[in-house]
Amino acid sequence: MEWARRNNKLGAELPPDQKGGAEHSVFFDEASQRWIKATRPPGFGEVKVLHHGKVVPSLATPSEYLERLILSNDIFRDDIHIEKIVPTHDGLAVVTSQPNIVGEPATSDQIESAMRQLGFEKVADESFYSASRAILVTDLGSRNAAFSLGHVLPFDAMVQPSTPGFILSLKLSQ
Repeated sequence: MEWARRNNKLGAELPPDQKGGAEHSVFFDEASQRWIKATRPPGFGEVKVLHHGKVVPSLATPSEYLERLILSNDIFRDDIHIEKIVPTHDGLAVVTSQPNIVGEPATSDQIESAMRQLGFEKVADESFYSASRAILVTDLGSRNAAFSLGHVLPFDAMVQPSTPGFILSLKLSQ
């Protein structure tokens, strides 16, 4: 909260939910041509964790969620902005925005090729790992990536730090 206050990012209300999912409420802002997304309190999205030898989704912490955004901007050259932090009766919501992408849903072959060019190998369904970066990208299917002007543009993949041991567990849990 202190960071939000110091950086003039403390918001009073959440944007309307036009097209939300489990992780976010989502609103398209016509004027800016950006998608406005707000986490659903008390959650901050998901990360993959190891539980009894199986890789399963788990609720992310605020820092894991923010790290995911930073990694997405870095790896995919995305333009995700933190717009504001909104206190609600259920907890804090992080409101972000990212540009609208015009294109067709990317095919799995297009996604795999693009990820290989970025130095990632496919390790499971919709999951890619870069050993040199120690980064795991999951939930990267055609519903979360567009093909536009000859490029695959992921827009809602889950990105997190990982280890070779975790990747082995992911492969074995398939």
